[in-house]
Amino acid sequence: MSHKWKKPYKKAPVVRSKDKHHRLPSSRGGTSDPSNISLVSSNVHRAYHQVASNRTPSELAALLNEVWIDPKVEIIVLVRCYEAEQMKTLARRLGILL
Repeated sequence: MSHKWKKPYKKAPVVRSKDKHHRLPSSRGGTSDPSNISLVSSNVHRAYHQVASNRTPSELAALLNEVWIDPKVEIIVLVRCYEAEQMKTLARRLGILL
């Protein structure tokens, strides 16, 4: 005789909460403008800050390069430039002819 067990309770639905992440931290001059906010899961947000803390992208890249990634690879940070003069200046710094 086989006996089928019944679950004594129903599984509770998983609630995935979202956090507002300041892309440029408030402590470094970032605002709460929607362009500076990303919605991320609470777990991912917590994990990010465990590693990144309050570092700038350049500081984080330096840490990753020094400790975490293959020494034959290097992470670099480029500031996005949208104006023509900024692009020309960046190209000159990188030795690129336009």
